[in-house]
Amino acid sequence: MTTHHTDHGLREKQLRCLTLVWWIVGIVDWLYRPCMKIREHSFSTIVLFLVLVLAGCAAEPFIYDSDRFNRSVEGFGQTPIDIDEVIVCYGESSTSPSVIVSMAKDACGAYGKVPVFVEQTYMKCPVLTPVAAVYDCEKPPIGSGSDLNSLF
Repeated sequence: MTTHHTDHGLREKQLRCLTLVWWIVGIVDWLYRPCMKIREHSFSTIVLFLVLVLAGCAAEPFIYDSDRFNRSVEGFGQTPIDIDEVIVCYGESSTSPSVIVSMAKDACGAYGKVPVFVEQTYMKCPVLTPVAAVYDCEKPPIGSGSDLNSLF
């Protein structure tokens, strides 16, 4: 009897989900039809505008790892033994430089290294956090002591 109640609850959830999808399809269709009456390039302009607006709502900055989901990489799913590079992905309008430097310091510092800025590029990160600050992680200069904060 419990199984029957669970099945009924599952069917209710599926029905709600299908109803939500039906509403979304209806809304998209309602928005799309008037746009088809406008010239094609105007519709493309509207879509481009919406993409740019979404890009302005950038996500939080994060450390980018291109091999994070690559199962063929040796040591997949394990914490690396050493790193040579850190890439911080962020949105220009929503992240301060001090946050980016702090993230790079923390990532390199976990391996006893210091970040050295290499470049800023738009070619490595996803659309919502399009800017990449690339740092090399290098051993601290001799005589700098063990206090990595003294270098910044």
